Amino acid sequence: MSDSCIVRMKLAIFSRVMGERAVAPTVLSPDEMNCETTASSGKAEKELVPTEEGEPSSDEEAPSETAAEGIKKVEAIAIVWSRSELYAAYACVFLVYFVNSLQQQIISNLLPYVMSDFASHSLIPVTGIVSQILGGVLKLPIAQLINIWGRPQGLIVMTTLCTIGLILMAVCNNVQTYAAAQCFYWVGYNGIGFVLDVFIADTSNLRNRALAFAFASTPYIVTTWAGPKAAESFYAHSGWRWAFGCFSILTPIVILPLLYILFSNQRKAARLGFIQKRESGRTVKESLWYYFIEFDVVGILLISAGFALFLLPFALAGSQTDKWAAASTIIMLVLGVALLAAFGLYEKYLAPRSFIPFHLVTDRTVLGSCGLSAVSFASFYLWDNYYLSYLQVVHQLSITTAGYVFNIFSIGCSFWAVVVAAAIHYTGRIKPLALYFGAPLNLLGVGLMIHFRQPSHSIGYVVMCQIFIAFAGGILVICEQMAAMAAVKHADVAAILAVLGLSAAVGGAIGSSMAGAIWTNTLPDALTAALPEAEKARAGEIYGSLKEQLAFKWGSEARMGIVQAYGIAQRRMTIASTSVIVLMFIKVMFFNRPALVARYLAVAAALFTSTSAKTAAEWRESSIYQLLTDRFATTEGSAPDCSIRSYCGGTWKGIENKLDYIQGMGFDAIWISPVIHNIEDNTQYGNAFHGYWGDDPFTLNPHFGTGDDLKSLSDALHGRGMSLMIDVVINHLAANQPSTSVDYSVFPAPFNSASAFHTPCAIDYTNQGSIENCWLVTDTPSLPDIDSENGDVYTAMVNSVADIVKTYGVDGIRLDTARHVPKEFLTQFQEAVGVFVTGEVLDGNPDFVAGYQGPLSSTLNYPLWYPLVDSFMGGDFSALATTMGTVGSVFTDVNALANFLDNHDQPRFASREGNDVVRDRNAATFLMFTSGIPVVYYGFEHRFGGASDPDNREALWGSGYNVDAELYKHIALLHQIRDLASGIGEKAAYFSTSAEVIGTSTQYMAIKRGAVVVVVSNVGAQGATDGFNVSGSQFDSGDQIVDLFSCTTATVGDGGAFDSTANNGEARIWIRSRDKGSFCP
Repeated sequence: MSDSCIVRMKLAIFSRVMGERAVAPTVLSPDEMNCETTASSGKAEKELVPTEEGEPSSDEEAPSETAAEGIKKVEAIAIVWSRSELYAAYACVFLVYFVNSLQQQIISNLLPYVMSDFASHSLIPVTGIVSQILGGVLKLPIAQLINIWGRPQGLIVMTTLCTIGLILMAVCNNVQTYAAAQCFYWVGYNGIGFVLDVFIADTSNLRNRALAFAFASTPYIVTTWAGPKAAESFYAHSGWRWAFGCFSILTPIVILPLLYILFSNQRKAARLGFIQKRESGRTVKESLWYYFIEFDVVGILLISAGFALFLLPFALAGSQTDKWAAASTIIMLVLGVALLAAFGLYEKYLAPRSFIPFHLVTDRTVLGSCGLSAVSFASFYLWDNYYLSYLQVVHQLSITTAGYVFNIFSIGCSFWAVVVAAAIHYTGRIKPLALYFGAPLNLLGVGLMIHFRQPSHSIGYVVMCQIFIAFAGGILVICEQMAAMAAVKHADVAAILAVLGLSAAVGGAIGSSMAGAIWTNTLPDALTAALPEAEKARAGEIYGSLKEQLAFKWGSEARMGIVQAYGIAQRRMTIASTSVIVLMFIKVMFFNRPALVARYLAVAAALFTSTSAKTAAEWRESSIYQLLTDRFATTEGSAPDCSIRSYCGGTWKGIENKLDYIQGMGFDAIWISPVIHNIEDNTQYGNAFHGYWGDDPFTLNPHFGTGDDLKSLSDALHGRGMSLMIDVVINHLAANQPSTSVDYSVFPAPFNSASAFHTPCAIDYTNQGSIENCWLVTDTPSLPDIDSENGDVYTAMVNSVADIVKTYGVDGIRLDTARHVPKEFLTQFQEAVGVFVTGEVLDGNPDFVAGYQGPLSSTLNYPLWYPLVDSFMGGDFSALATTMGTVGSVFTDVNALANFLDNHDQPRFASREGNDVVRDRNAATFLMFTSGIPVVYYGFEHRFGGASDPDNREALWGSGYNVDAELYKHIALLHQIRDLASGIGEKAAYFSTSAEVIGTSTQYMAIKRGAVVVVVSNVGAQGATDGFNVSGSQFDSGDQIVDLFSCTTATVGDGGAFDSTANNGEARIWIRSRDKGSFCP
């Protein structure tokens, strides 16, 4: 099915003539809370420290790996390409759509004349049925192909098939060759559109996808005017064959720039290590069998042949001498039904791998979307197949003028689709648009055609009906696509678009067959009855050729008889089309709005996210300074006394006034406390100064400042080239009552009733279902757990965050208590907010935590944090090295993980027994150069030593913001060295390269990354007498290297080996002397 009008509508608009498209709660106080167990964290059970938010903490406490190769490739491409390359790719996609739409405009307007040259005008729908079925059925194997091989590889195959089809159509001499060429052409043409659809889905988040799809259809607004005139020019001067010939040359040429961009970035991703070539180990014979199974060739043949043989008789029977009694008709019908039955049995009981993703199509929303697609196309092709001929025969329109009228649908659909996409984006509503506007408007337009598509009515009434139908199409196509895609994850987008394409193809083929059946069983008899006696003998010849029909002068008895016959056939086709439309209402009712559409189109926050928002690839290059807004700086710069459990006066304006202090250490991003309104009560655990006891997601916390203050802070950061990350909680709200007596009415709608929350229960941390559905705290203050399956509630919560992101220019989000929210909702949240999100998944098991990178951009690297703290506090480095290897293998993007030494939930690093400033410096050095994004908690630079919440939430003004503090200067130096190291070679290469452990001992660890080797120690201020022998470095034998801390030099031996001499327990960062820059003169 072709992908016109909304790119997907594939609307027949162009080749529609050919049929192408288509229990009582347990009360638990924070101090009694049980926490993540030994099994989940992988650590021995230790003393548990509750946090203000209720999330338990311990005093010591991851392109997906399973994705197909093609999906991994496109995800890798999305990581490495620049914004300019993305924009260029979209420009190329637009150009391809433009040329393809112009191609369709010209070819569809010429089709009646092509068929008439072969005396086969009545077979217009027949030639398209088989190709339409193949084009739709093969989309599923094409989806499999591009998932396995890759998007650009699939685009090459489809372009080749399309070009072959165009060449064959240009040189064909009979209708049989033309029909065969159609199969090549439509498989290739629809395949090109399908791959581009998937590309758009790959490169757009769900919130903006409707707009992206609608934008891709806009070329049709222009080409619908140029196409008919060009078609008339081809027909009048060079002939219809040259139209096919020209596009057989032009089509591959316009696709080449897009292929260049995709392949060049694929090679770049491979060079940077994001794509790794894997040998299958199969022989040629084994590979052929593998792909035979993977693409379910038997299933494809059965369903394609079954539908073709079943549907063709409907269009052909009328032209047979014995009509439905003809042996060929009966045989095709019987074989068709038998093959379809065989397909069902084969797929259920015998197929090693089914090409239809049954696990997807059983979803009620997907079923509704596919059903709506099939019904829409069946109805469309019922009235559209002979529309161009009708306009020229009945209303005396030229090819150009008929083409303009014919294309009203395309223009209106493409234009209105943009409006509908914006409406979906803003309102978050799909089902109401389809149910109350799309389907009724379509019914009105087609229903009116029963009366107005008759010779007795002027063309103006026909145009009116077309406008109604066009606007309905703009609504229905976008709604069916967005609803279906919202129901699946990224890996299934190609498959779900293919299923939609198959549904449209089958629906279109059914519509074409019914139209053909009506036409062939109506027009011949009507012509024979209406023609004058002198022409009755030529009824068959007239029936088979549009040119013969137009040859009769207007007003002649023969011409008016032909017009009368057309009116009879058109009325019957529009009646049948109107009857089918009734099914649309039933299909739209399948859309599961509460569980899907409202959740997803929480998406509807705003037209665009922050223009300064950074991609995950850009966040890898950042370093983040985490602070608590209330404890960092006051507006006027005062240093008031601070009660540890009360508001102390820190504000957003205070942060803005101290940005020099933060930037002086080298940080280019800050992470601030949650910004929403919190409960005002002074609870048994103090005030909500930390920001995690939110009670109104739609209002800012007045203790921190005004909306203008927050926007001013964001603007000030962006003016310095820095980024703003905010902490967000979507798992729960807070109430200063126990779970048994929460007054829900104080919350804003739709959170103002118990139905917005899960039933209170205490969490069993050995049960993930309990973690997701029970309350973090049931004592006072309790934390009512939001029911994410309540569509309106979830939509409101996500919209509130997305609105803050847009309004205040937020660049990233730290998502609190992420493991307490089901992953499917995290996926929707990530796509809705449209910015980088790192989630808190408090667990030490790398495999478990890695499951959250995918739904979210990133996670806090708790699996690394546990052994990291142990190792630098005197433990063996081997555990840390092992964890680094595991984390690197199970996470999809280890360099996007957020690494830390401490935070507001965990004891400060300086509070650890036996710690000293030398260990601080070593740990900070490791943090800055290991894989991932370094996050430093405010006060680390002054060795704040709060052991646990709330003591680890001191006011920073007590330090006097001393920029001469040892660790302040050390952090600044580390940033300078990091900039030096990342500037050698490609910057993106450094930040996409993982740190590699090249040696450990009880006292030392050596890692290499980019141009540096970092050697860290855990002996602390007591120093060490022995150095560490490093081997396996990236340095060459004979290289002169230098330690950027002490300026000590060394010479590299064989195998990249050298001695990293003892340095009083301090870390060393080794680099080739020629690369040291201004360090160590």
